[in-house]
Amino acid sequence: LAFTGSFGTFHRANSIKKCFKQKARAKALIDLHAIDEHARYVDAAECQRNAFAAVVIEASTGTTRTAASVRSAGAEQAEEVAIALAIADADCHTVLSDSRQAVRKFTKGQICRETEPVLRAVKLQDRKVRIKWFPAHAGDASERNDNHNETAHAAARALTNRAPATDRPTWLEA
Repeated sequence: LAFTGSFGTFHRANSIKKCFKQKARAKALIDLHAIDEHARYVDAAECQRNAFAAVVIEASTGTTRTAASVRSAGAEQAEEVAIALAIADADCHTVLSDSRQAVRKFTKGQICRETEPVLRAVKLQDRKVRIKWFPAHAGDASERNDNHNETAHAAARALTNRAPATDRPTWLEA
């Protein structure tokens, strides 16, 4: 099976291979954490300019554990805040985020200033929390278990629709 096009055969084959690898990773993580009461999916969605909704979803049930509004420079920082909110949950041992950049920054200890107040309030000395990257928009990667990363994505987007439908400036624009 070969594909040709503007990207050429090699690039198309590599992107298909990458897609299969990401789908396999998503399936493995979904199935691994489907009964893990200590794992959390996180996501963030933009409400208005520099205002975001961040959510934390329980991996085993798909229920919302925590949600917050965040004012930040961009989506990456809001994703970092979502990770921090999950870590703040004393029952959380694993965080699954579809933001590669946010996961990298956390593992390097290079968190944004919006994240600092959340983490300052948490006592992490005796806890170990794993942060894992989860492929975004994997859909129904697992036949056996629900993809609650999609649940987190939908929950974050749903929170953005709570802004009033008006032409008047809102508190977010003040």
